[in-house]
Amino acid sequence: GWTISAATTGVGTSAGSFTDHTDLDTVAQIAPSGSVTYTISALVGTNVAGQILNHGTINGTQTPEVSHTLVSGQATGSVVSTSTDYVPNGTITYIITAENNTQGFALNVSIQDFLAGIMVTKADGTTGPAFSNWSISATTLGTSTTDGVFNNNTNLNTFVNIDPGGHVVFTIVAIVVNDAVGPIVNTGLINRVATEVNHTPRAALLSGSKISSTTSYAPGEQIVYTLTLSNAVGAGFANNVDVVDAIGNITTDLGGGRTGPAFSSWTISALTTGAGTTSGTYGNNMDLNTTVNIATGGSVTYTITATVATGAEGIITNNFTANGTTEGTTTHTRKTKEGLMSLTKTVNESQTKAGGAAGYHIVLVNDLGTTQSNIYIHDYTPIGFNYVEGSASLILPNGEAVPIECKINGAEWIFGPFDLAPDEKIDIMYVVKVSATASTGAYTDRAVAKINGVEVSDQGRATVNISA
Repeated sequence: GWTISAATTGVGTSAGSFTDHTDLDTVAQIAPSGSVTYTISALVGTNVAGQILNHGTINGTQTPEVSHTLVSGQATGSVVSTSTDYVPNGTITYIITAENNTQGFALNVSIQDFLAGIMVTKADGTTGPAFSNWSISATTLGTSTTDGVFNNNTNLNTFVNIDPGGHVVFTIVAIVVNDAVGPIVNTGLINRVATEVNHTPRAALLSGSKISSTTSYAPGEQIVYTLTLSNAVGAGFANNVDVVDAIGNITTDLGGGRTGPAFSSWTISALTTGAGTTSGTYGNNMDLNTTVNIATGGSVTYTITATVATGAEGIITNNFTANGTTEGTTTHTRKTKEGLMSLTKTVNESQTKAGGAAGYHIVLVNDLGTTQSNIYIHDYTPIGFNYVEGSASLILPNGEAVPIECKINGAEWIFGPFDLAPDEKIDIMYVVKVSATASTGAYTDRAVAKINGVEVSDQGRATVNISA
């Protein structure tokens, strides 16, 4: 719209009739030496962008043309994010704002963000696209402001127009790939002016646990260890975590002043949760010593099934560490008398000489209240003590001695199998020959009952002193 006003000079001068918002088309009367001056105030339309030309006529003669050009608009803006770190498989939100704080239209403003080309270091050491997908939305301020053309999962590369005092705001929500571990750098451009936005991976938050199937053991039994290492939901990707359970280095008391490996064998299996979680490399009868990756909210669980060594009777302590931090410790002690049969071992000659002989006596009593079957007596003798062939006898309740077989397996001598009803006993006697080269000193040997390789009795010990 517009308004029209007039000012006159000279007696008798008149400006004619006219009305606001209509063309000025009138007949004026001008006295000698007088004048008429018309003032037109026009409000430029909000969507006008081209040149404005105007002229008038006086008695049919055109007045000089008046030209107006659009005041040039200038867009400025910013590229920001709602966060400074990220988690794999989480989202990063970018906000690109282009605004026009001038009085003119900002036309053909270039908005660019090449998300498909953003790369990131991955857990396996390679690089690849930082985002699996993304969405783009836009809001505008200004009746003629436009937001251009754009699509989800494609680069943002468009042109917009912005009204004076208006703006365009693009919101990009990008999902980070699930194995990202390096920094993510995004460069947004407004009229090719670049702004860099950086994100670093959020720190992992690990927690571990270790449990076992029992708190006590008998030699030959299996102990099942369950080791779990978890990464909290919302934490960063846990990359290159060192996991150690040095089970092969665990030693315990084997009796007779000896120590040795606590386990004769073991198996290891693993289960993982979370995309990108790995369990590393491991093998049966080897220490668990590997490097793993754990996704946010993921976990790795190892199951170690270990067979307790023959003769073990001391405390067995097992530690589980991650990156050098102890995540769990278990302690096992040998089973007490409860649940074991009574076994005693004595020697007839507590002192002899090198080249001499000694007679041993082993008694096993079934005091468990139920029949025990397939029992073997295992006798572990010192080096230099040799079984006298044919000397083993089973002493019956009436005192009769019945010859029995002794199976020789190195320093392990085995008698059996036997079946025992409740309160029945096995009474075995045999003779050993001491090597002529045996050194002086105390020699202790040990006997124990086993069923299917598992110790089911006390351990009986007897000591012989070799004198000069």
